[in-house]
Amino acid sequence: MNRPAERKQRARQTCFVFKKDGFHIIISTMDMMKIWRGIIIFVLASTIGISSGFSLENDLINAEKEVPVRIDQNQDVPQNGTLRRLKSMSAPEAAAGDVEPSMQPIVGDLPSGEKAGADEPAPAPRIDVSFKKTSVRQALDDVARKSGIAIRYGPDISGYVSFSLTDADARDVIKVIAGILDLAYFEEDLGWRVMTPATFQEENAYPFVPRIKARFRPLHYINPLDMRIYLDSLKGPGGKILTSFDPPAVILLDTQDNLEKMEATISRLDVAVTTEKIKVSYAPLEELRARVDDLLTEGLGEARVDETGRFLVITDTAETIARIKDSIRQWDAPRDVLIEAEAVRVVLSDEYRKGIDWEAIVADYRCITGESEDCPAGKRDISIGTISREDYDVLLEALDAVGDMQQAGGPRITALPRRRMVLKVRSVGSDVVVSMTNLTSSEDSPGAVPAPADSIEDGLVFYVTPVVHLDESVTLQIARQAERDSSRPAAQEVALSVTKGTVVVIGGMFQEEKFRTTKKLPLLGDLPFLGLLFQRNRQNTRRIEHVIFLKAGLAP
Repeated sequence: MNRPAERKQRARQTCFVFKKDGFHIIISTMDMMKIWRGIIIFVLASTIGISSGFSLENDLINAEKEVPVRIDQNQDVPQNGTLRRLKSMSAPEAAAGDVEPSMQPIVGDLPSGEKAGADEPAPAPRIDVSFKKTSVRQALDDVARKSGIAIRYGPDISGYVSFSLTDADARDVIKVIAGILDLAYFEEDLGWRVMTPATFQEENAYPFVPRIKARFRPLHYINPLDMRIYLDSLKGPGGKILTSFDPPAVILLDTQDNLEKMEATISRLDVAVTTEKIKVSYAPLEELRARVDDLLTEGLGEARVDETGRFLVITDTAETIARIKDSIRQWDAPRDVLIEAEAVRVVLSDEYRKGIDWEAIVADYRCITGESEDCPAGKRDISIGTISREDYDVLLEALDAVGDMQQAGGPRITALPRRRMVLKVRSVGSDVVVSMTNLTSSEDSPGAVPAPADSIEDGLVFYVTPVVHLDESVTLQIARQAERDSSRPAAQEVALSVTKGTVVVIGGMFQEEKFRTTKKLPLLGDLPFLGLLFQRNRQNTRRIEHVIFLKAGLAP
């Protein structure tokens, strides 16, 4: 470098700042001779009130210690990288702080890698940093060394920082360091300045009011990456969320309004959580989980079902889990279910000898067998469905038209929710007998249930399990016991909702009954001994279908 160039470079290291009526005039020296010329210009400017548009041509250059210049409203400052556009405001007004924030200078709020007046954003150096109780000066020096960005700071800044960032924008790191310690910062042509807010106001006559603020929030319980997911929807267009893992923390860069929303979310989510398994005895697990979901801490709590032991597994704060357990105790209280059974015997006419077409009559039609979940045609098929109470009376009249119908009545029983009971249907002569028995926990095992049966003569066995829903409706889970030649403990199980006014229909239980018919001639056929010569006897069979109606509801 030649001597004039060296002198010019030295001149950039020194500048003089003069203030007059709210204007900041920056005067730099090119060499010792131009110092005197600058003094003369300053005297003239103070005397005649030089305007902000006055040009010092090449005598005024950008100095390293460059201060934001107060100018007329909406005038651009191309030589100052920290300001874009300013509105006119006197220095006393700014210093007094009696103006709206929107009227104060916007300082240090430019997006990373961008300078005022630049046509294209400057490339942003990306660095890795790790600070553990590192002094602010050492931290800034480390950022300057890794990024190549010149950072100037005054002797009055102090404090320590602890965080780590990977592949972070160096400008963001500067903002974070300054934001953690409540320091003022701004970007200038030759680098960045960091100082105390008091020093900034003393030098510029207005307070440091950044639009984008930095906030460091340590995390005690939640993973920083998980917290970042929750916060992403809350940040503004120019906001950033950085994650630190040593120590665990999130670092927020955003406007004040958005910071307040994100910090409220952090306070709500970064709390100690625990997981607890809650035993559920009677209520349906999925329905209970759906209700519990409404009680969980949003974005933090979780509930899942463990079917193996009928548990509800809840993860949340201890306080929330305690409230949920109180609610579960109310929802899972035992409610007795009253079940009534009625047997109907229908002697089928020749037209309906194949049986009643229950699929065309009942709703929620299901078909179960003792051997498979298929429903091939045959006497072993059991038809199950529901009808309304209003249709029940109509159905009885229709059955009377199908054949000779007889009502045999049936038992009533009170059962506990989710406790199996045995429904046994057996024909005795021309009658059908229905019995219902509750199973205790010790009896509800394969070795303690009634012996399998192949026909209604031996006694058909059904397992009926009432389930009480949270809306107080009842569902009956019905399964037929396996037959003798089946290794399965029970066949297909069906669940039928029994709302108020609904009746469950179990049909398809057939019985073949033999009977004799006698034809004789009048008078002669009635003669003792000789009357047999005038009689004709025939052995006939008739088919009987037995139907069971079940009504269920909460016991009064």
